[in-house]
Formats: sequence, structure tokens, C-alpha cells
Amino acid sequence: MKIGVLKEIKDKENRVALTPEGAKILAKEGHTVFVSAGAGVGSGFADEEYQAVGAEVVKNDQAWEADIVMKVKEPLESEYQFLNGQMLFTYLHLAGVTKTLTARLLETKTTGIAYETVEDQYRRLPLLAPMSAIAGNMAVHVGSFYLAKFNEGKGVLIVDDLVDTGRTAKIVRKILPKAHFATVYAKPMGRPMVDTFVTEVSQDTWIYFPWDTGLAFVPPIREGGD
Repeated sequence: MKIGVLKEIKDKENRVALTPEGAKILAKEGHTVFVSAGAGVGSGFADEEYQAVGAEVVKNDQAWEADIVMKVKEPLESEYQFLNGQMLFTYLHLAGVTKTLTARLLETKTTGIAYETVEDQYRRLPLLAPMSAIAGNMAVHVGSFYLAKFNEGKGVLIVDDLVDTGRTAKIVRKILPKAHFATVYAKPMGRPMVDTFVTEVSQDTWIYFPWDTGLAFVPPIREGGD
């Protein structure tokens, strides 16, 4: 099977969908891996590293011609022209982007496999969980940066896991109008209510937090749970 790995063109997006190690495994299994020139540079992987493990470095439009196309973010409008019935493996978040993308996927009969919806046998989200862990670690650091005196910080930091519709955030804003409000995840409806967030997700994305996925009853923290 031909597998294409694309260079992201979305602003400030430096991630790549496949590492050289991943390309090595796929090539060893007999697949042909096409990597867009410079696709891994933002993540610290040079083109030569992909070539060394059997991948071919090609132009971006050539990578789009593969049977399976791997990305990190949803296709931007300038990339719609390349959708042509292939399998597209990426974070789609269709509810949070323009409807024209959904229409284009349907029109071209492209099979979209969204990372954020892939579940394992326990209905966990193995492709979303690592991003959640990274985002959680970053949230406090980013919030602290904006609290610093050189950033005219107000000295009060509110950290939450998620802003959804923004109703609760609006109440918090009224109580502490000068506080810096940081969340790990932000959905479109609540996003305007926070100062800092790590990862944006679509409005209909359901996020499983550790306290939501216990295999046994987990007492609330306020009642003495760990």
C-alpha cells in the first residue's frame, strides 16, 4: 500500500504524522512510504532520516496521491483540491471547522479517519490521550507565564480542564474579572471566555478524563477521594 505523509501548512503547526521509526516499520512490512519534503523538520526529523529507513521524500502533491494520507490537522481550503477518494488519517474535528470541508469529503468520497474518534477495546481514546497528557503538563506552565510581573500578571490563576459552552466560565469571570483563566481544552462556544488554552477541540468531542474512566467507583475529591 502507498502511504503519504504530508507537511503541515497550518500556521504554527510543527508536528508530523509519522516519525522515521514509524516509516521504518511500514517500509519493513512492504508498504511504500512517501514523505513530503520538510514534513518532519518542525518536529526535529530531517528528510535524510526518512530516506535512511526506506521512505521516499517527494513533493507535497505527490504525497497526496497515496492510498492512505497521514496528516496532523484537518485539510485547509487550499488542500481540498487534493482530496480524491483516498483514506485520510488526521485530527478532523469536523464540528469545529467550516462545513465546506465535510461537504468536500463527501463529494470526493474520501474516507476520513479522525484520530480523536479512534477507540480501543475499552472505549478509550489512545490517540487523543497522549495529547491530553502533554496539554495538561503545559497548562500550568503557560498560565504561570502570563501571571509573571513582566506580563502585568494579576496574581490570580484559574486552571480548569475544559471550557465547554462557557456558562460556568462566564460566572467565574464575573467573580474574578482580573484573573488569568487557563484551560487544557477549549471548545468553540467557550473559547472566548478563557485567556489561555492548550488544545482546541470541536464542540461535539467527548473527552475522557481519568476521573471519568475509573473501572470502579471513585469518590469525589471534595469527599476525600485520591
